[in-house]
Amino acid sequence: MLIALLSDIHANSFALNATLDCIKKRVGVVDSYWVLGDVLGRGPFPLPAWRILETLKPDIWLSGNHDWYIALNDANDLASGTKLPGPIFRIDPISGEQEQVKGPNTSAWEVAGKHRDVLPTEVLAQLAELPNRAVINNYLYLAHAAFCSTVPLSDAEIWLEYYIDSPTESESVYTAPEAPWRYLPADFPILHIGGHTHRPKVWERVHGDIEETAFSAWKTYEPGKEIAFGEPFPLNAGFFYCLNPGSVGMPYTQVCYPNFAILDLSQMHVTFYQADDCGYDIEVVRSKMKQLGYPKDLYTEAQMKPCP
Repeated sequence: MLIALLSDIHANSFALNATLDCIKKRVGVVDSYWVLGDVLGRGPFPLPAWRILETLKPDIWLSGNHDWYIALNDANDLASGTKLPGPIFRIDPISGEQEQVKGPNTSAWEVAGKHRDVLPTEVLAQLAELPNRAVINNYLYLAHAAFCSTVPLSDAEIWLEYYIDSPTESESVYTAPEAPWRYLPADFPILHIGGHTHRPKVWERVHGDIEETAFSAWKTYEPGKEIAFGEPFPLNAGFFYCLNPGSVGMPYTQVCYPNFAILDLSQMHVTFYQADDCGYDIEVVRSKMKQLGYPKDLYTEAQMKPCP
């Protein structure tokens, strides 16, 4: 069973179409699409990106933090507030200056408002109902950011906004006695799959009696470095993996091309790809952001740099 892992599309329908073309060209037919959140936000084509995904009929479609910066608590009431709040500031007690302590940067929040204004009511309603995590076959755990077994489902923010730059920073999440994977038999690999950081990566550690393993037990594999794009990476029984397919719409890699991954559940491996020969033109996206009056920092930041 071949599954396309797509994350962080960020209203970039050009990148999404290039990704789908790349899947057809390099993989062929896939059995399922799993969307890991942040379909919207930041980019200039929110409704086209949404409609493309609707045609794919993903078996898993999770919310991301930017999706819930747009989604309303009540889709019929524009004054109801969003599912996740906007920027939160405080006054620094020493400097007396205002500083942001939580939420999206002000430019991303501005664009979230633009998206909210152009999306149909039915899309806003669907957006508000997107789940923030999924569990499959008791060994696949999916969330946009962190799958935290110790956090109630009702506490959406950590599922959507916690950056996993390295699992060593979240070791307590994986070693907690109440972790759902803790006492599972080692017949399969345990997979935590998420996006959010826009950086494709795999972390691996031994599963089992995890209390006896040190932080150094985590091994890091980054596509383009420790593993090659287009080469299958084995997912071995008895190991715990964190997988991040990277970003379709705004990748944080050395080149601007969309990132995605293909999970093969029959052969138990994952393959990372860059859509670097599938007709993606980032200048179309940058030009549209300028035309729409988006904040300059969004289309000049590193993840929107011109393709080589």
